[in-house]
Amino acid sequence: MFFTIITFGIYGAWLQMNIRRYTHQNIRYGDVEFSNNANGGDWFLLNLKGYILTMISLGIYIFWWQSEIFAYYIDNMRMTKGEQKIKCRSTATGGGFFELLIVNFLITVFTLGFGKAWADMRTQKFICNNVKMKGNINLDEIHQTEEEYTNAFGEDAMDFFEIDLA
Repeated sequence: MFFTIITFGIYGAWLQMNIRRYTHQNIRYGDVEFSNNANGGDWFLLNLKGYILTMISLGIYIFWWQSEIFAYYIDNMRMTKGEQKIKCRSTATGGGFFELLIVNFLITVFTLGFGKAWADMRTQKFICNNVKMKGNINLDEIHQTEEEYTNAFGEDAMDFFEIDLA
């Protein structure tokens, strides 16, 4: 946070990607480990380009910018289990985001908010339909590792956010 303040927010891009990498490196699905190779420089340039082109196009570019953000998040995710790997890839387009967001807006407005649940489900379906996974992990060989895994990231996060499950 200190660097973000003294750089007038510029370091925020690096901070966000460092947090994202740290969080993904501490996620496990059984004995499958997640990772993220995003970096702050690319994230900064992506957002700088997005801001500029959205202002120049009077807001029209925002849908393509959203698809680039989504792709950056998804394309940098990896899952590994020993030597086996899965890479994630986004197939979302700016036109797809345009349709999703405009229709969700209309559903929510014209149902006076009662259609928000349908809009949320459309968003989840869009995400699932536009994330492709390619790799060689045999999902039948995933094993529970709770007894073996000793990282307390989840416990630390619960303490930080003052969440009490007891």
